[in-house]
Amino acid sequence: MDWLLKHPLTSPRVMLAAAIVMGVFALYLLIRPTWKRTLLSIVGAVVGAGVGALVFWWVVDAQNIFGVDLSQVVRLWTIIGFAGLGLAIVNLFKSRWWRKVVAVIAIPAMLATSAVGINADFGAYQTLNEVIGGVKYAQLKDTTGQRGEAVKGTVDYATWRAPADLPQRGQVGQVSIPGLISKFKARAAVVYLPPAALVKNPPVLPVMIALSGQPGTPGNPFSSGHFATMLDEYAAAHHGLAPIVVSPDQLGNPADNPMCIDSKTFGNSETYLTQDVTNWIKANYRVSEDPRMWAVTGFSQGGTCTTQLVAKFPQLYGSGIGVQGQLGPILNNVPNTIAQGFDGSKAAYEAAQPRAIMQAKAPYRDTLLIYGAGTTDHKYTEYARQLHRASLAAGMDSKLIEEPTGHDWRTVQSVFREALPIVAKRMGLDAG
Repeated sequence: MDWLLKHPLTSPRVMLAAAIVMGVFALYLLIRPTWKRTLLSIVGAVVGAGVGALVFWWVVDAQNIFGVDLSQVVRLWTIIGFAGLGLAIVNLFKSRWWRKVVAVIAIPAMLATSAVGINADFGAYQTLNEVIGGVKYAQLKDTTGQRGEAVKGTVDYATWRAPADLPQRGQVGQVSIPGLISKFKARAAVVYLPPAALVKNPPVLPVMIALSGQPGTPGNPFSSGHFATMLDEYAAAHHGLAPIVVSPDQLGNPADNPMCIDSKTFGNSETYLTQDVTNWIKANYRVSEDPRMWAVTGFSQGGTCTTQLVAKFPQLYGSGIGVQGQLGPILNNVPNTIAQGFDGSKAAYEAAQPRAIMQAKAPYRDTLLIYGAGTTDHKYTEYARQLHRASLAAGMDSKLIEEPTGHDWRTVQSVFREALPIVAKRMGLDAG
């Protein structure tokens, strides 16, 4: 059973098996004893497909409930799923009992196949284990050798020599980061320690704070974004050196969007990240206090937070990789955002927008912001372009990475793979 829970959902085998199952059910349900009933099945499938197309148009195109442009692949799988649902439903009428049983079984099978297809495009869940309960990480033990030694200034990694006890891969685990100052109720964070952090006498290492989207969990950058794999690959090419990556919970509740600000409605998410999380990292790992050695990265809601934090706190975070973020903190619409997030103050809302923050703090003297966009999500790509222009105007070193993907974790993976060496070199990990 364990192998089934851990088998990749996006693998060709799973996709082929799901397609075959759907095809067998569809063929059986289409072929009826008489041509009239066969025609009824066809009509059911066509009507279902039409309903699916209408639902997708209303939810995504007209109402923009998700706030993102979903791909045509997602649209197609939605239509296919509804077509299968319509086909199964009409087989519940004027049919023998065994056909009714097959139709009932076919309904979840059809919908599950559609979901697998959508997930393969979006890349949110890698295994069934993630779908039913998320990836479970073991509690991360203190393996740094020396705790709480924050060092001022940058570090010369050219003098680092990998010791004999350097492991081949880094370690990912769960930690608790309490909201001592913010009182923010956060879920457990997930941390990646590179090989160089796991030796007896580790070097002082840079830090990257990684933020999920919303809804999301702190483990998403590792389970959906494959960060650990890419960090291990980087470390293998750089004598075990890579940033320590901490993925805290900026949401508190996956259904909430605290917008990485301090508010009466959702709590002090900003203070949690900038003080509680940052202080905890400095107290537990050998890290540099130099902002050039600190970065923030995030996807979607986390991408928006990335821009906010790097723009507002250049004294803390010198770099950012924001993927598919919005122009600024938002809760569906501006009036709702002002009411719930800013206690009814339009002025406070406007001042919290990254572009306004950049204008107020310009010129930035040593800040890098990398924006990542999946070009099939036209709205968020335009957001990235606008923020990129604003960053350049404010004096930042700003880069824009566009990938032929959408608002999904595939975009995160592609952007992070390209941006990691840029940020790591800025941190001094690569002298080449």
